[in-house]
Amino acid sequence: MRALAHSLVLVLALAALPATAQQVRYYDLPRGSGPHDVAPAPDGTVWYTAQRSGELGRLDPATGRTEHIPLGPRSAPHGVIVGPDGAAWVTDSGQNAIVRVDPKTKAVKTYPLPENISYANLNTAAFDGNGILWWTGQSGYYGSVNPATGEVRVWDAPRGRGPYGIAATPKGEIYYVSLAGSHLARIDTKTGAATVIEPPTPRQGARRVWSDSKGRLWLSEWNSGQLSMYDPATKAWRAWMPPAKGSRVYSVYVDDRDKVWIAEWESNAIMRFDPATEKFESFPSDKDGARVRQMLGRPGEAWGAESGRRVRMPMRLLELVYFMLPAYVANMSPPFTRFWHGWNAPINRRLLGDHKTVVGFALGVAMGVAAAFVQSRIDWERSLWPASSWLAVGVAMGFGAMAGDSAKSFVKRRIGVAPGKPWIPFDQLDFPIGALLLAWPLVTLSWTDAAIVLVFTFVADIAVNHVSFRLKIRDTKW
Repeated sequence: MRALAHSLVLVLALAALPATAQQVRYYDLPRGSGPHDVAPAPDGTVWYTAQRSGELGRLDPATGRTEHIPLGPRSAPHGVIVGPDGAAWVTDSGQNAIVRVDPKTKAVKTYPLPENISYANLNTAAFDGNGILWWTGQSGYYGSVNPATGEVRVWDAPRGRGPYGIAATPKGEIYYVSLAGSHLARIDTKTGAATVIEPPTPRQGARRVWSDSKGRLWLSEWNSGQLSMYDPATKAWRAWMPPAKGSRVYSVYVDDRDKVWIAEWESNAIMRFDPATEKFESFPSDKDGARVRQMLGRPGEAWGAESGRRVRMPMRLLELVYFMLPAYVANMSPPFTRFWHGWNAPINRRLLGDHKTVVGFALGVAMGVAAAFVQSRIDWERSLWPASSWLAVGVAMGFGAMAGDSAKSFVKRRIGVAPGKPWIPFDQLDFPIGALLLAWPLVTLSWTDAAIVLVFTFVADIAVNHVSFRLKIRDTKW
């Protein structure tokens, strides 16, 4: 067990050996660095963005030693690449600037975005054939930096928010993908205009893109879980599904032999895809929740940064609570019908009692769907379901929560528990069980996850109900 929280992972991709013959090495990084993207340098070292500490890290694989270079106040570096000048170029969303770090002097130079662009949410960068750096901003921008003159230019993305991964082809052409917009786009490097190219899979959530030696573009599709390929010469698309249940492909990188590498989160592995055989080989991490993000490499090597923590229970709990939010919102909604003075008849007084009403049930389902929609717009990268599934998840969570609550009321009537009387623990577990049952086919959950949800919900439901009683939203504490 490694003592530190984060690491870089190296897969020695020797010739065409199978996965079992490859060598995988791990390099510990300082605790709290939060590595995001990685870029091997010509001198044998490896750059990585230390997003949480606001620094650029550099690893010497020969010794395992690391050094961190502060990038500036409020720094939150996301992507890093090595430019034609040999320097490290960083997209720093915290400083809203492109940052250059000299590999010899460690001098840091920033290229701030124009003042009218308050927060671009800078993501990744690539150099075109003329030595101009192009970058993406998830807030709905892309732009360029001319290293020779220092000029920074910005364009509005043709479909708003979402520009994420970006790559250059061997000819120096620039393409980017939009995670929120679910498309590929080609940038005219002379005019700056972007032309949208529609993938055949709708709402696929294209996250990263890379070019092979033939100029074909390889895309990691976060929502659909596919690895896809677009050939600009023929305008043809192809797609492959990795061998992982509920696949979530974060990033893609193509090595010098045109083998395609992806970071696949659900199986907690780096995978290599051979376009010739159309087969995947898997390199699972040696720790849970590794969450490898952008990959890069050099001949014979494929590198990735493991951004996940070994102690992951707090984050997993947060992921599960976020996943259950539509059900929680749905469950809290019916009591507010007391402020509604229109028609609101009981669903069935004899079977369910007076408290389960038509308007209350419908409001719960509607608010569950609304909560899922809001989550789809946030599109948190740790969400357990793709943003494109918001309607299915919202209905499953909302209806499941209401159905579970109604089923509990039905049983209470049958065994003679008076309406409004507490029935612990079923009063607390009815709606999460209903929501989990209907949402289970839509996500990948373990029995441990389900247990965590039920324990957390039991405690939280009691606390929320007591607060609601004091605020006079509920008539009882339970």
